[in-house]
Amino acid sequence: APRPRAELEAAFEMPVFTVSSVDHQKHSGARLNDGAPRVFGNDPAATEVPALTKFVHAASLSMRAKKVLLQTRELLAFAEALESLVTAKPADATENRLRAAAKAAFDARAATLPGALDGALDAFDVDVFASLAKDVLPRLDAGANDAKGACASTAEGWGRSNRGGGGLHWATYKATLRRGGAFRVNFNELLAEPVYRAVATHWEKALVDRSRKGLDVLKRETDKALASFHDDFEKSLLGPGADAA
Repeated sequence: APRPRAELEAAFEMPVFTVSSVDHQKHSGARLNDGAPRVFGNDPAATEVPALTKFVHAASLSMRAKKVLLQTRELLAFAEALESLVTAKPADATENRLRAAAKAAFDARAATLPGALDGALDAFDVDVFASLAKDVLPRLDAGANDAKGACASTAEGWGRSNRGGGGLHWATYKATLRRGGAFRVNFNELLAEPVYRAVATHWEKALVDRSRKGLDVLKRETDKALASFHDDFEKSLLGPGADAA
């Protein structure tokens, strides 16, 4: 049944952000040739872009944390139940014998499980790193070559006269260098932009598209290995002719 609206609102609140992307780009140094910020000239946070970014990250991390917490609790419950079965003091000799047999069966089957899981993980690693080597690394070199001329032109622009030449005031230039290249303008981001532009599409292909497919394969192989382990363990506990009920 659908969850009540009040319950949904209590679980997740969607704030409203009135953003100014143009002024934010000017504050961050991504938009240098369009004058000063017109609305939010003194406070970059007033553009609300940083707040929107923070909210999106927090919301996605919150959902991921809930899923991880649920999986962790399920795994913990399984471990606690198994520990209770294996380590609890027996009431009689028969129960002691059954627990010992269950522990021996689990240890024997569990010894083969890491190998199956490691094989699936190794295959995933090989696939992802092969995609990086094929799609991303060559583009890094190409982006670096493209950036040589663009970076020189960009740096020359900062040194032009700030009166009609589009450059920076000498004090701003000095202050930026003394702060590791990030002040009112972020030199590091602007100089790296050609490399980012060359790599972005291929990076997404390698780490989003290929990784998603690789994770799907990893999940199938992991589920297969765990299902095989559970079935084998169940058969070993039941023994010949035993009733699963």
